[in-house]
Amino acid sequence: SSDLAAHVEGKVPMILDMAGLAQKGGAVLSHVRIARADRPVAAPRIAAGTADLLLAADTVVAASKDCVVLCDPSRTDAVVNTHLAPVSGFTRDRDFDFKVPAVERALGAVVRPDSRSHDFSALARRLTGDEIGANLMMLGYAWQLGLVPVGRDAIRQAIELNGVSVRANSDAFDWGRVLAHDPGRVAALAKPAETEEAKPLSEMPMDALLTHRAAHLRAYQDDRLAQRYLTRIAALSAAAERAGLD
Repeated sequence: SSDLAAHVEGKVPMILDMAGLAQKGGAVLSHVRIARADRPVAAPRIAAGTADLLLAADTVVAASKDCVVLCDPSRTDAVVNTHLAPVSGFTRDRDFDFKVPAVERALGAVVRPDSRSHDFSALARRLTGDEIGANLMMLGYAWQLGLVPVGRDAIRQAIELNGVSVRANSDAFDWGRVLAHDPGRVAALAKPAETEEAKPLSEMPMDALLTHRAAHLRAYQDDRLAQRYLTRIAALSAAAERAGLD
């Protein structure tokens, strides 16, 4: 989204994308460089020690040799997802040692000491219903902290132009912004209700699900938005009943 947003703003993005390796259980590391149109970059690869921002969706990959060489503790800000994702070694060995303390130390040594970390995957699952929202949530979090050199409107337009899960991705981006502004508030909202703690959103009773969604809308904006949501759902339910639909 950030590279497309750069295009929208008239900036020049260059990308070295290694995402295809994920299909074989390998590490995913992408270089993204954004420049002004009058000062374009010559190559997509980030030079050693010159990364301004590390968006670490996977700590094991982020602490790899290929990644840490790009960082500098006096320059590189980091937004880190602490969620542990299975790697190829784990699929072959259930006792695979992720060496979490060592990974965290290695990563902490190469980025600025005030870098931030959260379990974005868990937060995305609770707030948007799907862990895949963690990536856009991290982008929104970094944007709110002033670490992404493109505007909010351009990012929103890029999400729309991409055409994939537009509402969900927009919501995830905005939840990331709220998290950066008020992490305590978001943590409280993401905490499972005692009576529903073991249930995913897909298994909640309808009344509990509506209450859950309305609470998020109220926290995100105001009670008016939450009430508008509930009113529309009630109207749809009434229409379905009149039509004899279950």
